[in-house]
Amino acid sequence: MGYRRRIAGLRLIAACLAAAALSFIAVPASGHDVATRVIIDTDAALDDMRAIALILFDGHFEPLAIVTSDGSSAPAAGAANVARALAFLGRSGIQVGAGRTLDAPAPPWRPMSEAMGWADLPGAPANDAFEPAVGTILRALGKETTPVIYICLGPMTNLAAAHCSPGSRYA
Repeated sequence: MGYRRRIAGLRLIAACLAAAALSFIAVPASGHDVATRVIIDTDAALDDMRAIALILFDGHFEPLAIVTSDGSSAPAAGAANVARALAFLGRSGIQVGAGRTLDAPAPPWRPMSEAMGWADLPGAPANDAFEPAVGTILRALGKETTPVIYICLGPMTNLAAAHCSPGSRYA
């Protein structure tokens, strides 16, 4: 009887060890079947561009639009650089809108934000080729029947303008 108990005990220990080992195997799983739709608002600072690249290649997000605001880059220059980055990354189908220029002094690092690293990317569309940010936001939201996450990497001027826009259902 003692021999059989030892064998049964060893089997139980082996089964527990096997279950523990299997629990450490990474199994791809997702809590959602559909990517979360997002609108990204950025002042096109260099750290924002890194964040946007991470969002673009994370399968959990589907960017509907990217809008630029006045901050580290001027809105038109930021929109041009975002469009260049999207083309370089193979995601040029995402709408890009440019916010309005604010009556505030530019930060001292603006020339670096607008120039650093962009020379190696393909040419940018003309600065007047971008729709105003408010129109881009409202058009992207108007097509959606599911919730959209607004990721704000810069000032919230575009979101405020879209919220207060005449005829906005979000006012």
